[in-house]
Amino acid sequence: MTPIIREFTFLTAAFPHGAYQSQGANQPDLRAPSIKGQLRWWYDALFGNKAAEDHLFGGLKNAKDGAKPGPESSRIMVRVQELAQATPVKTHFMPHKGQGGGEKNAIPPGTRYKLSLIPRRTCITPDEQAKLERVVDAWLLLGAVGQRANRGAGGMTTDDAPATVADYEARARTLLLDTKLRAAVLPEAYDTEKALRFDAGDFLAADAFDQSTPFGSAIPRKPSLLKLRAARFDGTLHLVAIWDGRFQAAGTLRQAITILANHPKKIGRLLAEVAERLCS
Repeated sequence: MTPIIREFTFLTAAFPHGAYQSQGANQPDLRAPSIKGQLRWWYDALFGNKAAEDHLFGGLKNAKDGAKPGPESSRIMVRVQELAQATPVKTHFMPHKGQGGGEKNAIPPGTRYKLSLIPRRTCITPDEQAKLERVVDAWLLLGAVGQRANRGAGGMTTDDAPATVADYEARARTLLLDTKLRAAVLPEAYDTEKALRFDAGDFLAADAFDQSTPFGSAIPRKPSLLKLRAARFDGTLHLVAIWDGRFQAAGTLRQAITILANHPKKIGRLLAEVAERLCS
């Protein structure tokens, strides 16, 4: 396997943390395990093969060969390096809630990192290499990392990212081919990442929908199947909606967007304009 090397830059404030997450002690920290978790999510979303995923990234249920059987270790080393020292900034955690949304230390936009995927001991086949590269590229184009990643925080870009909306969506379609994920750029440009994260988080409460809401909920804890990420075109920020259709029918998303669009929430209007592309 040829090591997979990518460099990326945060577009929006990122909230990845270690064990100490309280504001008094917390320092944002982008670590390899956080990225590895994201890569595993994307592998599952793109290929849906848990056994193959565990064989690459390690798995408790995969017994390794040899005289000492046990959990199979990862065949890939994930390394992340900050390319320029950045001072954490205290910023709005949930801007749409005003002062009630609190503040938290974050990795600031503009911070650059180098990501390396390196093989460990055993051979990585050409097919595995190709899938790993697709996973990494999908995460860098459509993914994020850290808290509030589903609502605009922790978004990234690369130096060779598509420069136009049309090219971006074409690249997304290629990466998501033969999957149940869909992506669409929302028709709004933002001058600041705070304004982008404000709209990304400004949803109705879960009780405005039925139990099958695709937008997630805090109580009971339920992750959103609609993820809002950041991208940049012509020097301005945009939201990208990613619909994970593996667990709910597209009709559920369409109905939820209709409910949201009938209330004075900008995000509802923006999603309504791309609903057909997300639900196709």
